[in-house]
Amino acid sequence: MPAGYAMPVNYYTCPTPNCTYYSPRREDLILHTRNYHTSIRAHTCPHSSCGKAFGTSSHLAEHVRGVHDGARPHACDVPGCGYAAATPGNLTKHQKTHFSVKTFECGLNGCRKVFGKGADLKVHQAGHA
Repeated sequence: MPAGYAMPVNYYTCPTPNCTYYSPRREDLILHTRNYHTSIRAHTCPHSSCGKAFGTSSHLAEHVRGVHDGARPHACDVPGCGYAAATPGNLTKHQKTHFSVKTFECGLNGCRKVFGKGADLKVHQAGHA
């Protein structure tokens, strides 16, 4: 959980370090652990040159649609943006670029550029060197 937030009562939390997943259902936590924190990948991409495998058939289907079929059915609704994503999760990540608070400021050599993620700031600062 992000700092400053209280964990809801009766929730199951992922024991994996740095993972913030939690659920009111134990079954969902079990599925989460299997799909994201183990090497069990029973659903293999049918494209011979790919070789990727996934924990669920729905993740495989999203992969095939987005990577091999080029489908991008999830469009950003910000006027003038034009971005479309293969998965709802990727669209959500993208939309944060429009609305997120940017709290990571560069500060190198008088630079005042700000970023929403610390990782993006590090990449930017490497360009100053």
